[in-house]
Amino acid sequence: MEEEGNGMRWLVARLTDIMKFVIIADSHGQHNELTLPKGDVIVHAGDINRRGEETEVLDFLNWFANLDSCLDIKTKNVRQV
Repeated sequence: MEEEGNGMRWLVARLTDIMKFVIIADSHGQHNELTLPKGDVIVHAGDINRRGEETEVLDFLNWFANLDSCLDIKTKNVRQV
């Protein structure tokens, strides 16, 4: 089920009710505005910031590290390598 809010997208997928995945992308520095559903695995698929500044990245990583899930996965996109 795909949902949208604040111009950002997130995806909630269930794997036979065993594990719940929350997949987000394109937060562009607005991650603190997200209210995510509970999930076992949270994946952020890229575009975490607006300008690529270190403070933006550190703010995101701090937020991401404190999410309530069993496993958090951050992928890189071309601008974040």
